[in-house]
Amino acid sequence: MTGSRDSVAYPGSANFSPATQGWTPEIFWIPVQNIRIGLQYTHFTKYLGARSNYDGLGRNASDNDTLFVYLWAAYW
Repeated sequence: MTGSRDSVAYPGSANFSPATQGWTPEIFWIPVQNIRIGLQYTHFTKYLGARSNYDGLGRNASDNDTLFVYLWAAYW
């Protein structure tokens, strides 16, 4: 995500920037036609314009990484 610096729109950013970068790999398994079991990981390499200390309080972009485990089922 990119955008212009704006102190009103992005007050949580030390440099008032919305620039965020990351990647999201996902693996999943479909044991039967209507069931999906998956694992998704999001890793941030840049968050609110910085890789480290993005909020002026010492938080790094990777502190926002997330792991998502899910079960998806459909019926007809």
